[in-house]
Order: sequence, then C-alpha cells, then structure tokens
Amino acid sequence: MTDRVHWQSNDDIDEDGLAAILDLKNSTHFVESGMGFSVDWANDQVTIGTTTAWGNHAIIRGSTGAYHVFPDQKTVNLATGSGVNHVFVRTDPTTNDDVSYHIDSDDSPPVDPSLKIGTIDAGAQTTTELNRAPDGEFESVSTDELLGNEAGLNLAEVIWPIRTQGGLFTTFFESVDGWEQQASGSGSISLGTEGVILSTGATSGSHARLSKKPSTTGEFQTYGFTDWSTDRAFATHVHFQDPQGPIYAVFGGVSEGTFTNEHFGFAMKGGDLVGTVADGSTEATTTLVSGATSGTYRLRAEFNSGTEAVFYVDGTQQGTISSNLPTGTNFINWLNTYHVENASSTDRALEVTTGRAGERA
Repeated sequence: MTDRVHWQSNDDIDEDGLAAILDLKNSTHFVESGMGFSVDWANDQVTIGTTTAWGNHAIIRGSTGAYHVFPDQKTVNLATGSGVNHVFVRTDPTTNDDVSYHIDSDDSPPVDPSLKIGTIDAGAQTTTELNRAPDGEFESVSTDELLGNEAGLNLAEVIWPIRTQGGLFTTFFESVDGWEQQASGSGSISLGTEGVILSTGATSGSHARLSKKPSTTGEFQTYGFTDWSTDRAFATHVHFQDPQGPIYAVFGGVSEGTFTNEHFGFAMKGGDLVGTVADGSTEATTTLVSGATSGTYRLRAEFNSGTEAVFYVDGTQQGTISSNLPTGTNFINWLNTYHVENASSTDRALEVTTGRAGERA
C-alpha cells in the first residue's frame, strides 16, 4: 500500500477509503441498534432484529476497515437444540449489500469481517446479547474541564449520587430551618456568606451543635436508615477556624463533653485532624493529618457496616478504623452533626459549606 492522506485535493471518495476512515477502535465493532433475539424453542429457530427500516445496525470492524451493516429481520435455524449457540453478524465487503447471520455451536467466527452479537443456550432456554456498546481504550483521561477542578471540585464529590442510593441528603446551608440547634454559654449558630458558622465564643465551657435529624417513622424508613446494619457515607466541605478543637463533623451523634455516641466522621482535636467512630460507649480515632492547620478541607467517610470506616481528606484516603463501629439503632437518623466546644476562654469555630449523607449503593 502506498502512503495516503485523506481527504485532500483530487482524492476519490471510494469504498476502501471510507472503510479505512470509519475504522476507529473506540467507535466500531458493536451493535448500534436492534438485533434482539426472539427464540422459538419448540422449532429451534431464532428471529433476529426488528422490521423497522434501518432498525438493525451494527458497525463491524475487520482487517480491511469498518462497515456499517443494516440487516433486515431474519429467522435463522439454531445450530444445536440442546447446547449453546453462538450468533454472529457478518458481511462480505466484495459483494454489495451482503449481510447475514451465522450461528454455530463451536464459537468459530465466520468470514472476516464479523461480529459476535450473542449466545443462545437452547438447553437452559436463555439468551445473552453481546457487544451492544463500543469498548473504550484511552492512553490517558483528563477530567479537569469536566470537573471544574479550578473551582475546587473532585471526582469523588461529583460521582456522589452514583455511590449512594435511596437515602441521599445534600445541603448547601442556604438556611438552617429544620435543623436542631443547641448552644450554651457564648455559643452561637449563624449563616455566613458561604455557609453556616458554629462558634463557641470566648466564654469557657460554651458549645454549639447543629444536627439534621429527620423523623425515624414514615417515609424516612424507606431510605434504609433504620439501623446501623447498612453501609452509608458522609461528606462535608468545612473550614476549621481553629485546629485545637474539639470540633466534630459526623454522621451520628455527639453531645457536649461526650464523644462516645454512635457516629462516624471527623474531628479536629489538639491540632490533629482525625477520623472518629464510636459505638455508644467507646470512641476510636485515627490520625489523618498530624499537625493540621486551620483551613478548608473536603472530607468524606464511608461506613462499611460491621467491617470498617474509611476516611478521605481532599479526595485521598488517609485512614481506616475497624473497631468500636456503631451498631443498633441509636443516632441512626442524625444525618449531619456539627459540634464545637471549648474548655477555655478561646473561640473555637467551624464553617460548613456543604453536607451530604446517603446509604451506599
């Protein structure tokens, strides 16, 4: 073959050139539409495809290029009435409009080019459709524009709805209506320009807590949060204004001076960002960022019931805990809990811009 570049001046639009141009590995060799199976088990026959004009469409890739085939609906005899039949669509590029189905029992592809489109198990009377979408092969994938990384998003946060099912809850704190709010001493809860702010103020022994606690009856039960036996996830975007704490952001319960209520999530304690879980009597923690500074963090925790809690900071896994995991039913409806307190005349504050919770799929 001589060197060729398409398309340029005086190039002929011929069959060979079109077949070569169409031969793209990420957009060929699959069934685009139609070609479903309707089997007559009694007579060992299968009707393939629809009668709709252009309704059966496959792109077959062969050694000489790629070809779009549009076979009519056809009824074909099975190769075996007791075993597995292998079904192919094939074409002969040297013959105009030559397209047919090939069925055998030994999985031997017919002439090149051909495409396997399914199997028919006559013994079990089941069918399996194959190659109904193109394969994708890429040297690298860049998601910067898609995810808007310059805006601080990451893949874990974007695919959150895919990783959760029925009980998905998300808030951007346009309001705190419907949230349980508690504060003592100089503690306060207020809306800022980017979210909600919890502050202890400068009076020693003060606290502020914000909790989303829907009713555990009625519609809530359909979301799967009836006890701690289901896997679930918690994510939040927070700004710690003080690294000493204690400051908590969790799925579950936290009370003033008591951090053993059933929960999993995150805490800033003594200058360290930690992952935290509790089973109602004991809290277990693991250090995620030692010597953490005040600042903004994207946090995500995944609770695998009875196994472990996994903790991510800014999209990277930083630790796990497999002990003292919550069980039973206490605090299962505390979807988001944020808590700050102090033991000295120092303001401990937390700003929260997003909160999420969901039963994991």
